Amino acid sequence: MKKRDIALAILSLLLFYAIVQSSAGALIKFIASIFIFILLTNYYKRTYNIPTMYGFLLLRTRKGLLLLNKIAKKHSDLITLLADMSLGLTFGLLSLFLLDWMSFKRRLVSVVGGFLLLIGIFFLYPAATLYITSFASMPASSQTVQGFDIVLPLITFIGGLFSSTILVTYKAAFSILAMLWDKFVVGSDVVVAQGATLLLPGVTIPLVEGIFALATVLIIHEAAHGILAIAGRIRLKSTGLVFFGSLPVGGFVEPDEQELMRRPKEVQARTIIAGVGANFFATLIFGFIFLSFLAITGPFTANGCFITGGNLPHGTVVTAINGVPGCSSHIEANSTVDLTLSSGETVTFVSDANGKIGILAYPLGSNSMLRFYSNPLLSFLYHVLGLTLVINLFVGIINLLPVPLFDGDYILSIFAGKSLLYKALRYSVLLSFLLLLLPGLL
Repeated sequence: MKKRDIALAILSLLLFYAIVQSSAGALIKFIASIFIFILLTNYYKRTYNIPTMYGFLLLRTRKGLLLLNKIAKKHSDLITLLADMSLGLTFGLLSLFLLDWMSFKRRLVSVVGGFLLLIGIFFLYPAATLYITSFASMPASSQTVQGFDIVLPLITFIGGLFSSTILVTYKAAFSILAMLWDKFVVGSDVVVAQGATLLLPGVTIPLVEGIFALATVLIIHEAAHGILAIAGRIRLKSTGLVFFGSLPVGGFVEPDEQELMRRPKEVQARTIIAGVGANFFATLIFGFIFLSFLAITGPFTANGCFITGGNLPHGTVVTAINGVPGCSSHIEANSTVDLTLSSGETVTFVSDANGKIGILAYPLGSNSMLRFYSNPLLSFLYHVLGLTLVINLFVGIINLLPVPLFDGDYILSIFAGKSLLYKALRYSVLLSFLLLLLPGLL
């Protein structure tokens, strides 16, 4: 690459950083950033004839193949077992009938291993969802699965995460559809709940930490596909890095898809489920690291309040109330209340007759999952670990949905073919998934 174009890449990253740090609205910053990187992507594509996919530059190389080959050959039995456990997690007890190429003992091991993995995911799910509320107003789990207290665990036990994820998607979409009907047809004064939140670096999550976490998740996902493809003796055309303009956003592995489709069902299933399975195993690893980090750094965290709604923007951190550090200061009725923010700014409210000032807050501190670190390094590590945990978990879950381009779509086609069941699930889940995105566009 010419020095001029390297300088152009550096300049675009600096401009991107300046846009993200500006006081403009999130939508304006997002559109401006996308515009810059689209221009740069097209420039590099024309200048260096770099292939693209869905608007991203694919820098192909065969250097990563050596490492993937080494892992696949040295740990073939282990990675096959992990893939089978991932299938057990995906289909639950149904695995005993669906994974008919295995011996019954192997199927039982896969199901038990999948359940153990599921227990770990359920343990970390509350921590992940609580952490991500520091950036976005996530839909409350009670809104999504209300009334499913008994049904959902039972469905997960019988049909695995594949079945329960579809069920929750249907339930959430139906709830949003009902609220939209009440609002626009009936005319009720209803607030439509948020269905889904896109985690966009620099927009809804921190820029640098978000890019770092997202790249880690994508590399783990794609590398797992490649390793299982090699273990199944499927030729890999190339590996490489994915860029959006000058912004690195992940990696990719390119198996020979025609060769993959000619392989036995078990090879196809293990290769496809590998990415999702790797994300779930990575969730456990990063979850352990994240919780350990919280335990070790407890003495270094600041006390205060994390604002979740009301008269202050979501995500605001209050470090003191009327000069008293923390979040537990008593507020008198009809009194002036000074809130000190983490930025150093002070905002003033007048409480009502009940001593309320119209904000919703969550306490911060060493006993809380939500943290505020004044130390930049600790803050950086906190968000990198937290985001890597969250994105691994959500990418794994969402990828199980049988919608076009998702791993769940390929998995369903392997076991159901192009049957009526496949088509009904595919398009009904796709419609439900799109409904979850609709409230964010209104």
